[in-house]
Amino acid sequence: MKRIISFIIAVLMLCALCVPAFAETPDEYVALAEQFRSEKKYEEAIEAYKSAISGYVDVNDLSSIGECNSNIVALREELLNSKTPDEFFEQAQQYQREKQYEKAIDAYNYAIEGYTNAKVWSKYVECYFHKAEIYNKLGYII
Repeated sequence: MKRIISFIIAVLMLCALCVPAFAETPDEYVALAEQFRSEKKYEEAIEAYKSAISGYVDVNDLSSIGECNSNIVALREELLNSKTPDEFFEQAQQYQREKQYEKAIDAYNYAIEGYTNAKVWSKYVECYFHKAEIYNKLGYII
């Protein structure tokens, strides 16, 4: 019994080391976003900027909100250029299989944008079909 409890405590301590520190202030979220951006973790950086925006809204800091929005737009462009539309499509299908529907929709949106730029209409339509499937599963009226 002692071994089981010791094992559980060891696993919990290991998990605690693996969890990243979360920011508390908008400026800390911006710093975290910039760290993610330098590591090319674009999706995480976008989420960190969104969290920073929420904090800046609370203190009515409009210039910082605008700066964060500009960074999100730039990050979306970097993310779009980091993968091919087919890679986004495959990622979206993986998210859909894992029932991570919001992430799947985002990945399909990036794939759609890439297929639109490349004028690959059959895959473009297929992305919309899969998005419709997700919306249907979530109970949204299409």
